[in-house]
Amino acid sequence: VPDGYDPRAADILFGYLKGFDILLKNIQDYKLLEDVLGLCDYYEILSPLQALVNHMNDLPVSMTNVIKVFEIAKRLKFLELYKKLSLRLQSDCRKVVKANLTSSLLIIKFLTDNEDKMDLVLQLLHKW
Repeated sequence: VPDGYDPRAADILFGYLKGFDILLKNIQDYKLLEDVLGLCDYYEILSPLQALVNHMNDLPVSMTNVIKVFEIAKRLKFLELYKKLSLRLQSDCRKVVKANLTSSLLIIKFLTDNEDKMDLVLQLLHKW
């Protein structure tokens, strides 16, 4: 597995290629899905791409994962195959933030909870 990828991503990808698509369907972690997508790109494996994108489209974005999802979406935009997915995920993140940050106290809490990712927070809120 190339450096920086979760080793489970390779297990899931190659298991999927062997017909164990349940491995993919059970992933609930955007970062792990991003690693599987990255391995597909790295090894130029195209067959699971649509299933991966569909699965990512089905996962929920919430206030607990919005910064992580937005960060992943920002990275995916640099891979030509995933630009549409990236734009949709960014849009979903902005909708979640807009729907949930309804008071100054909630905004302050969001900012302090994510102070280590302030660059992403500002990008997310910029086009709100």
